[in-house]
Amino acid sequence: MDRKVQEPVKLFQYNTLGALMAGLYGGTMTVGELLEHGDLGLGTLDSIDGELIVLDGKAYQAKGSGQTPEIVEVAADALIPYAAVVPHQAEVIFRQRFEMTDKELEKRIESYYDGENLFRSIKIHGEFAHMHVRMIPKSTTDTKFAEVATHQPEYSRENVSGTIVGFGHQRFSMGSVWRVTICTLSQMI
Repeated sequence: MDRKVQEPVKLFQYNTLGALMAGLYGGTMTVGELLEHGDLGLGTLDSIDGELIVLDGKAYQAKGSGQTPEIVEVAADALIPYAAVVPHQAEVIFRQRFEMTDKELEKRIESYYDGENLFRSIKIHGEFAHMHVRMIPKSTTDTKFAEVATHQPEYSRENVSGTIVGFGHQRFSMGSVWRVTICTLSQMI
């Protein structure tokens, strides 16, 4: 039988979360270089200045201060200390026609995937009854990541239209782990 095996999509990760948590906040790769490796992803910017979101080949910075979060497109020469991107190819496309909880959605997404040790990229566009997000604030290397994380601005909004991007994998018999970040949120801005 002559079966053509499709080449798996490769996740590109620049640096490690361990390095970031150890205080290596200085950016050493440009956003332009990162975008050569994928069109969907997550990360942070130089000095951990907010969340980096890559959606449809464009990079955005989500950061918060005060009452209103800010999401802006990032220049190609901006530096990053950490990011993960993938050339996103939808393996499964479905329409959700009724409201469900985040846990119900996670269970439905997981039902489509086989393999316990595989990362999956997700991209969900929709209308969300409630959205709660946080955004890491800019810092210096003399402040430990754990300390910076305790001061993240958090925002909640009702009836939000937008796109969720993220990565997930199933841990061996320990449930699943999903890291998602909100990107184009017309009503969050």
